Amino acid sequence: MPRSRQPTSSCRAPAPATPGMRPARASRGCATWSNAGQPLLAVCLSHQILADRFGIELAPLDAPHQGLQKTVDVFGTPASIGFYNTFTARVAPGTTQVSDGVEVAADAASGDVYALRGPHFASIQGHLESILSRDGLATLERLVTHALA
Repeated sequence: MPRSRQPTSSCRAPAPATPGMRPARASRGCATWSNAGQPLLAVCLSHQILADRFGIELAPLDAPHQGLQKTVDVFGTPASIGFYNTFTARVAPGTTQVSDGVEVAADAASGDVYALRGPHFASIQGHLESILSRDGLATLERLVTHALA
């Protein structure tokens, strides 16, 4: 019997655009995922599109993070991550949850959202594959493990 070619999980990767442009494929991909309940890992722009779907504000950064290495808290674990963004998802400082089951990892002072996670999904603003992401593989493993749980 032939195997199904329907994906059982999805990774939405970054794209060269701004959140206001809402690339159709990325938006459709996030909508398809949310309707199907399949595991999802969203990165960079797709992270922002996912954040928008949960009602999180998207805002331009004061200064672009193009090739910026930052150590950020990703759900209780410090991680050195490379960032390449000019926009960010932003919550009120101190916010740790935005809706039932959707956790937020954000900067304590600015509210800039570094990661989201919830049932069958995880997302991250930074590029875990970047040479600047010293903790990229370990962070990727944690996020994928969560999304697949």
